[in-house]
Amino acid sequence: HSPGSDSDSIKVFVRVRPLTQGTGLTTDGDQSLCLSVTSPNTIRLLSKPQPRIFTYDHVADMDTTQDAVFSSVAKNICGLSFCFEYLFFLINRESKQSKSFLCKCSFIEIYNEQIYDLLDTASASLFVRENIKKGVFVEGAVEKFVNSAAEAYQVLSLGWRNRRVASTSMNRESSRSHAVFTMTLESKESINEVVNIRMSQLNLVDLAGSERQKDTHTEGSRLKVHCLPSA
Repeated sequence: HSPGSDSDSIKVFVRVRPLTQGTGLTTDGDQSLCLSVTSPNTIRLLSKPQPRIFTYDHVADMDTTQDAVFSSVAKNICGLSFCFEYLFFLINRESKQSKSFLCKCSFIEIYNEQIYDLLDTASASLFVRENIKKGVFVEGAVEKFVNSAAEAYQVLSLGWRNRRVASTSMNRESSRSHAVFTMTLESKESINEVVNIRMSQLNLVDLAGSERQKDTHTEGSRLKVHCLPSA
């Protein structure tokens, strides 16, 4: 963590759960709450000899919905795993409204002007095609169906381990290739006997390093990845 950086600091979120049988009793035996949410950041505890106030980054009271808690806490957290979690949170929410979903993932690498399938290391170089219905796509790339954020992250991790990495004198882990992880989402909904199908894609792209050649001493075939023509 970076000292003094709000974006990197540890944050504390508190949620007050609803009362259950036998809870909420004071020392006098009545049903008064032992604590209350006094603001979105503070709670008040009925302690003796005097009440105590506690301050946090965010406080949700017992009436706060699960959606509101997620939006306040998890939605703004960066990272691929949370990105997947948020996507499947939306899928699960919409699935309860007479919709069905299919999600599949592919992972390709562009290295030395060739396209490789990171989910099938035994495959030969692939080719880019264009179709009226599908648009631009990589022919023959493996697509794995996933049903959860955990499964999507497993596919990403598998492909990442297969990625070609070249050593340079600047950074031994500096990648000399481009990688594209694609999640294709298809939804189907029936309204008055009419079936509506929608398809969307989420593309996560990791570009090759931008170090200068004279600094990295990278030459020959490893440098060609920077000479790819613009799409």
